[in-house]
Amino acid sequence: MDGKICIHNMMRTFINKLKFKIMNKGMRLFAMLPFGMVSYYAEQQNLSCIDLCCNVATKNGDWVARLFDEDLTFSMEDLKHDFVGLMQDDLYFEPRI
Repeated sequence: MDGKICIHNMMRTFINKLKFKIMNKGMRLFAMLPFGMVSYYAEQQNLSCIDLCCNVATKNGDWVARLFDEDLTFSMEDLKHDFVGLMQDDLYFEPRI
């Protein structure tokens, strides 16, 4: 019985850490984007702004990793262009970041 409880606790800890990482990236993304743009897409999808940004961070992990890379620089226009493209799920979309 103790082995099952230990594994359950380890899995719960792992899941909580994973949720924190996703939430942290989502919150950082939310802080970088203009509020009006995020709230527009959040209302369309019936989500909170933070949940929308967490979903973007989850679905586009490689893009978010490049976004938070300390060695890269980009403009706000690049960020807005990429966010809108990711929201529209365009097959031919080419991110700038």
